[in-house]
Amino acid sequence: MYSIVEPDPVAQDQIAALPEDALRYLVGVLDLIELEPWAGGP
Repeated sequence: MYSIVEPDPVAQDQIAALPEDALRYLVGVLDLIELEPWAGGP
């Protein structure tokens, strides 16, 4: 089973610094990883 883990503080700061457009793409990638974790390349 999966567990929810908060990103480390450095990653949280980097995510917070992303522009709004980039956040949309990040959300899309995270959704893909959640639904099909082995679907993409490394």
